[in-house]
Amino acid sequence: MRDAIAPAAADLGLVVEEVVAAPAGSRRLLRVVVDLADDRADDAAALSLDAVAEASRRISEVLDADDVVPGAYVLEVTSPGVDRPLTDPRHFRRNRRRKVEVRLRDGSSVTGRVVEAGEALELDVEGPKKGTTARRQIAWDDVLRGQVQVEFKPIDGARDHDDESDVDSEQED
Repeated sequence: MRDAIAPAAADLGLVVEEVVAAPAGSRRLLRVVVDLADDRADDAAALSLDAVAEASRRISEVLDADDVVPGAYVLEVTSPGVDRPLTDPRHFRRNRRRKVEVRLRDGSSVTGRVVEAGEALELDVEGPKKGTTARRQIAWDDVLRGQVQVEFKPIDGARDHDDESDVDSEQED
């Protein structure tokens, strides 16, 4: 099934993360998780609802045309949630600048902010002195999985959307 729908997703600049088929009464539930492909993903990129809706339409066309799924089915196309385990370097690249907890093969874990996810995973971790950070590089062979740590404050460098509007509204002509 993944092989049948992957080209339709790729045409939209998406990658199929996961396909799950489960019984749902007399029908089957097909859950397809899609995300932005690496060449479309950057720090500011987000998968829009319109992109998910278009992916749903195209995937449904492929499944119906090729009769990939016999019988009745319900198609659910969605994006990965914040609770999705980070298991691939691409997942970490999509979470650049976010705080993550990384489980390592030796059983330990490390928490830090993703700086880079290229040849190795680079994190800014808490430094030896309070309020400082240190760069830590981790080989991909040592990474089991990561998990985004939800933060309720803006990421450093992010501008509050109300900042400019407050200034503009107070200026006189």
